[in-house]
Amino acid sequence: MLPAVLDALARAGRAWRIVCTSASLTGLLAAAEAGLGVTVQARSLISRGLNELPPELGLPDLGEIEFTVLGADRPPTTPVGALADLLITNTHRLQAER
Repeated sequence: MLPAVLDALARAGRAWRIVCTSASLTGLLAAAEAGLGVTVQARSLISRGLNELPPELGLPDLGEIEFTVLGADRPPTTPVGALADLLITNTHRLQAER
């Protein structure tokens, strides 16, 4: 996701800087909630402490984001298979939120 965000900001001529990095979504959300900056995520994941930024701020559209589920030549383990099934089954819900 990060390259798509940075590319969109560059195309729009918007200045930016990275003020926080985290290996977890929880860390990124905590930084945004603390006011360190903004983060990009699906609308369905916006937590109570965050708000979607209004179009008046002029941030660029990120366009389409593609999710790909790749698998090995062997059957997936139960958690991996369950996650893949969940993503595939709920794709229509993600598209409907747009």
